[in-house]
Amino acid sequence: MFGLRRNFKHSISANCCGNQQRKGGGQGERKFRNCISLSETLENNKYIVRLNPDKQTMEMGIASGSVIFVHKNDINEANLVVGIGETRLIIPRKSAELIKVK
Repeated sequence: MFGLRRNFKHSISANCCGNQQRKGGGQGERKFRNCISLSETLENNKYIVRLNPDKQTMEMGIASGSVIFVHKNDINEANLVVGIGETRLIIPRKSAELIKVK
């Protein structure tokens, strides 16, 4: 019983702020390695949303795990037109750069 706790202490390290974190982190970094931003996607293709840190687009319905269809993505325009289910949304390009899809 007490041996487990000692092993647990050895698997923890302190970062620069003094907070403790587990060694071998980086899983979050590897999780989105093959993902691209929504602004880099091709038109007329479906993608799965993997990460959306933008609160405004999250409230529109673009959540992690959602299937998103890119209707229009012209590099020269300031917005993208995407669809989620039966809904079409206009997303600003700056917000689309934050959204990771696969």
